[in-house]
Amino acid sequence: MNKESILNSKNFIIVFVAYLFISSIQYFGNEFIVIAISACSLLLCLLNFRLGVTLLILLLFAFDDLPYNLKNDTFYSIHRGVVIGGQTITKLISIALIFLGIYAYSKKQVLPKTHSLIYVVLTLFVIGFLRGALIGNLTYVSEFINDCRFYLNFFIGFFISILLFKENQYRTTFFELLSLIFIAKSLTIIVVNIFFYKGNVVSDTTFYFSGFFALFLLHKVFYEKKRKKFLIFGISMIILSLGLAASRGKLLVFFIALVSFLLISKKIKYLPHILLGICVVGIIIYYSNPYSFHYLKWKLTSFIPDKTKGRSSMVRFIEIKNILQYSKTSISDFLFGKGFGSYFTTQKHQFPFEIEGTSSYPIHWIRKDKFFKPHGPFITMLLKNGIGGVIFLYTSLTGYLITSAFKYKKETKIGLVFMACLIPTFLISYSAKQNLFAGVLFGLFNCYVQNPSRIKPNVAG
Repeated sequence: MNKESILNSKNFIIVFVAYLFISSIQYFGNEFIVIAISACSLLLCLLNFRLGVTLLILLLFAFDDLPYNLKNDTFYSIHRGVVIGGQTITKLISIALIFLGIYAYSKKQVLPKTHSLIYVVLTLFVIGFLRGALIGNLTYVSEFINDCRFYLNFFIGFFISILLFKENQYRTTFFELLSLIFIAKSLTIIVVNIFFYKGNVVSDTTFYFSGFFALFLLHKVFYEKKRKKFLIFGISMIILSLGLAASRGKLLVFFIALVSFLLISKKIKYLPHILLGICVVGIIIYYSNPYSFHYLKWKLTSFIPDKTKGRSSMVRFIEIKNILQYSKTSISDFLFGKGFGSYFTTQKHQFPFEIEGTSSYPIHWIRKDKFFKPHGPFITMLLKNGIGGVIFLYTSLTGYLITSAFKYKKETKIGLVFMACLIPTFLISYSAKQNLFAGVLFGLFNCYVQNPSRIKPNVAG
């Protein structure tokens, strides 16, 4: 692996062209091409484990799990639109990764020491699983499995990551390649929004990780002398795409991560400069696509729960009220939740507007008044793991964030990027892709901070 950074304009052009090819497959291709690419990647895993699995992860990242227009019915992706045996390719690849990980571990590899974050997540998983099973939620088999899968995808991503990226240069090149793909995704959204589609463009769920990649580039701006123009270009593309494809959740987690990073890296003095740059981006949005500007303005001014302007916030507010009301019947439910497979109803607090026909919940949940998955990990954890689980998780995450300001020095300073994104990652998560890549990214973090450059690679294949 070349020791020189791959973050430059030449490599970006190559990655951008490759991403445009993938986009063309998604919007103008067919199921066979997507299946063939996935099958070839899995076959490569048998010939060369590290190269094959790395390619699989890159493909999972590059393929979108949402089309730019949600009404698009001809969208072929690894994540949706292509189904084999009733399952998406993502689910089948996740299962394959489990067996590939077991195979690699059987080669008696020495894994780096795992960060205590994984034990925090594991504790919540075990308690949620046992509570749900003991209460009797196994009767809702599909919902119980879905709750388990939220954690299992994280574990799969984490352990595959620490198996693959023990070698410092390999993981750095991989993270830089992910960053180039992310910038390519951002630029594509900008081009589509300004030149081809004047409506509200939707970005896929990897944009909930925008903080990781923008802060990784910003970290390099602060601590490295080379390629600053390209790094600033990349940061600008990410911020501009967030504004054009406005989403409250994605904007919220980005700004929490940004401010957290500036605080723990002791670079808060640069916040006014960054905010000025964001204002410039806002002006660009206004003149390039006024519709997107007004949509962004509406998104930024409708955080407060309201039955007319802030409906999505109101939905979350009603969820919390019902869950807390539902948990009052039992101290154990209040403290530890109802476990996996549990649900809340709206018998006490109903939604002040019609939710049927929206994308908020599956139609059969609405008609049965049984809502198994609230919006976001915070509210979901309140239902499944109780107030005790919420306090345990977010107190642990806050502790990691605060101590990181003093803990990560010199070669582990990149750990600040991951720590700044820790709380935002566990605030909003909607898809299997998100859960998997949360594991992958924190697996990378684990490798960076645990004996960062001493471990030699010993991966099967």
